[in-house]
Amino acid sequence: MPINCICHHIQPTKMGGTDEYDNLVIIKKDFHMLIHTKYPMKDPIKSHHVHTLDAKALKKLNTLRKVVGFQALVI
Repeated sequence: MPINCICHHIQPTKMGGTDEYDNLVIIKKDFHMLIHTKYPMKDPIKSHHVHTLDAKALKKLNTLRKVVGFQALVI
């Protein structure tokens, strides 16, 4: 079975983030691309993943998007 998760740096290393435990979070690969894609709503596949999120997950996703400098997503 393929691995469907990834270890994400909350604050990217290129922005001064470290590999310390408190800067890492395990997330689904599908949601990782939503964090790092500037305009995911323009891509139907990525847009589909946004629409599968509940309010709590969307809030967490948007918190991570804010750290990398992207605006919040809305459903």
